[in-house]
Parts: sequence; structure tokens; C-alpha cells
Amino acid sequence: MEVIITVVVHDEDFAGLDPGFQLILKRLDKVDASLSAIKSDIQSSSNKLTELEKNVDTLEEIVTGESLYDEVKDRMNREKNFIIYNFDGSVNAAATDSVKIKKLLEDTMLVIPFNFDDLKVFRLGRDFVEGKNRLVKVVMKSSDNVHWIYRHSSEIFKNNVFVSSDLTKNAKT
Repeated sequence: MEVIITVVVHDEDFAGLDPGFQLILKRLDKVDASLSAIKSDIQSSSNKLTELEKNVDTLEEIVTGESLYDEVKDRMNREKNFIIYNFDGSVNAAATDSVKIKKLLEDTMLVIPFNFDDLKVFRLGRDFVEGKNRLVKVVMKSSDNVHWIYRHSSEIFKNNVFVSSDLTKNAKT
């Protein structure tokens, strides 16, 4: 093959060569042209791949930013909530929980800085099971009211009943 390349490079006039040899040289020219086209395609593909990798990195940053935004938004929504643990339940707990919580607050002899009508009370988890206490979620109008509950929780809740903030899934881990 080196001989052919040498002939092609040094002898541009193919008229005096054997016709079979001329055919081989023409085919080599076509192969060389195809090889050049393939090299060009590989370089173009490599450039496109580099550009796509940059786009993926940018998209990963955007997705991470969006999930961070969602987490912050979720935490802001939950800052007006608190969770009560070990609060006695019954079959009809949903109807009586807000009354019980209001009674606990009234019995403390503290000056309560919010209206009881602003409380929304929900039982979390599955249906009532005898001997198991479901969590109670309390939603208030203001996060300041929730902080007031935290400050006075030892005076309000007794008998192994305690409160904590309403955490997001990411905050729990």
C-alpha cells in the first residue's frame, strides 16, 4: 500500500499506468474521500456531544434549583402548622379534637394571643385503632401563633403529649 501512496503522491499522470492499477488508485481516492468525510462527521458529532453535555449540566442545575424552590415553598406553607404526638383519640376523634385542644389552651390560665376559631385540626394516618394514638396536625393563621405554642407547650400539654413542627420529607431525613 505504501507503494501506491508513493506513486499517487509523486506521479500525478496516471495515463501510462496499467488499467487495473488505475482502477485501484481511483478506488483509493474514493476511500480517502470517504475517510475524510467520516473524520469530519466524527468531529462534528464530538462537538455536538460536548454541547449536549453542557446542556445536561445546565438542566441539572435548573432541576436542583426547582427542587430547592419547592422545598422552601413547602417549608413556608408548613411553618403555620404543628404536630401533636400521643394525643388521646377515639372513634370520633376528628369531631372532638378541636374542642379538646381549645379546652387545653383555656385551662392554662395564659393570655392566648389568637382566636380559637383560627385553629384547624386534622388527624393524620389511618382510621382509628384501639390503643394507638394518631398524630394531630394543627393549622394556625400565623407562624407567630405556632411559636407561641412551642414556647408554652410544657404548660399546655401534659402526660407525655408533646408538639413538634410540621417537617417536610427532606427535613425529616
